[in-house]
Amino acid sequence: RKTALMCAVALLVSLLIGLVVSLGLAVLLPTVFIPWLYPLFHLEGLSLEIAATMCVVFIIMMPTKAFDITNISGVLRAGGDVRVSAVIDVGSVWLVALPITVLSALVFEAPVALVCLGIQAEGLSKVPLGIWRLRSRKWINDVTREGAS
Repeated sequence: RKTALMCAVALLVSLLIGLVVSLGLAVLLPTVFIPWLYPLFHLEGLSLEIAATMCVVFIIMMPTKAFDITNISGVLRAGGDVRVSAVIDVGSVWLVALPITVLSALVFEAPVALVCLGIQAEGLSKVPLGIWRLRSRKWINDVTREGAS
């Protein structure tokens, strides 16, 4: 029970931090990034529009990314569930994000925002898989060595 409560608190805190960072980036994008930072890289016209669109999609997806990193890389791996964590990580990229991105960009020639969402789809697929694994409690393993002091 104590472990589950501590994990829930850690995941809630990471989600809230992701929201705060998203809000901060949403403020910085029009006030700092576009007028001051992007010109340093000579971004103008279409390249500026694409960079700003990619940032907006990243800002929107930041809370799920923060949750995923904490849940999979933090909680599940720390509990000794490395194999399933790796399957979720790799599977989300190769079975979800990559096909969606390729289809949206090369087959459907979708707008940049949708292609970026395809790239970020791995995060959306990790949320339910990570929560399912967390709730199963199968990730909890004794990761200490016997006899170690």
